[in-house]
Amino acid sequence: MTYRRPSDTLERMNAIPLSRAAAKYNVPVTTLSNWYHAGLIRSVDHEGDRRVVLLFEPDVAALAAQYRPGRGRWKRPVLA
Repeated sequence: MTYRRPSDTLERMNAIPLSRAAAKYNVPVTTLSNWYHAGLIRSVDHEGDRRVVLLFEPDVAALAAQYRPGRGRWKRPVLA
């Protein structure tokens, strides 16, 4: 049995696959992928299929709230 820190468990509970996040927040998969690769969205490590990217859902929710469809309309937020 492997011991996990409580914060690891909390992050896993807040994880969402990329495709499900796109559907839930109505943001294109490519946009979420770009945000992830730009470092705006954290990922959650997991054992299993490495082809599935689990995103930290609070990051996705915060960026999706500011997202407006269309080229050049979304401004990069200032991260504290």
